[in-house]
Parts: sequence; C-alpha cells; structure tokens
Amino acid sequence: MSAPAPELTWRLLVAVFIGTALGSLMRWGAGELLLLSGIGGAALAATTAVNLLGSFCLGALLEILKRRHAQTPAARLRLLQRGLGTGLLGGFTTYSAFAFATMAPALAALLGGRLATVPEAAVSLSWALSGVLVTIVGGAAAAACGIGLAVRLSGGRR
Repeated sequence: MSAPAPELTWRLLVAVFIGTALGSLMRWGAGELLLLSGIGGAALAATTAVNLLGSFCLGALLEILKRRHAQTPAARLRLLQRGLGTGLLGGFTTYSAFAFATMAPALAALLGGRLATVPEAAVSLSWALSGVLVTIVGGAAAAACGIGLAVRLSGGRR
C-alpha cells in the first residue's frame, strides 16, 4: 500500500473538521440573530445572507491564497485552503439549508392543505425560484466582488 496523498494528512483533516465546526456555529448564530429579529421569512433571509457573505469571503480567500502562492509553502497553502475554504466557509455556507428554507414554506402549505388554488401554488413556487436565482447569481457576483476586493487591497492586477 502506498503512502496517502498529501490531501489526506491528519493536519488537513483536523483543519477541515475544526473549520467546519466553527463555520456551522457561525451560520447557526447568524440564523438565530435573524430569527430573534422577528423578520418574516427569517430562515430563508438568514440562509441567503450567509451564502452570499460566504461566497464573497471564499472569492477573497482564494484570490489572496493565489497571490501568496510564490511566498508560501505549498503545504501551508493547502492547509489554509482546506481549513478556511472547505472547512470554515463550507460549514458557514450551506446549500442544503438553502434548499430546505426555500422549499419548506411551499411544502408545508401543500401538505397542510393551505394552497387550495393553482395561483397560490404558483406564487409560492415563484418565491422559491426567485430565492434560487438570487442565491446562485448573487453568490457568483459576491465571489467576483470578493476577488475584486482582494485584488484592489493587494494593489496588484489579476
């Protein structure tokens, strides 16, 4: 049996585990803050806000790491990318919670018999699709903004 690939070292695994735990706690805290605010649809708003912020941070992180490539040992770059990117920001953002928060109101209404008409079902579905569009397009735009900010702060060109 050959030695494990550098991607599977215990340090990388620990960095991902710790990052994921911290990121998940941060996401939970952000959701709780919005739920306490009493805003209607807070679960979907919290999930969308967290995903957009996480996309922005991931874009900035990856650009910063790319710029540090020449000055930083490869093992350290991998550790930062996996611990902060995959772990922390992966735990902070969540597309499973996004999918649930997007579809839960429509499913609850359908299962509870509250959507008696086709127009009501269409409105609920259109809200869900709008949330999907905002998160996907907004996430790509937020990542681009994060990259742009990292480029600007570093004073360099892409």
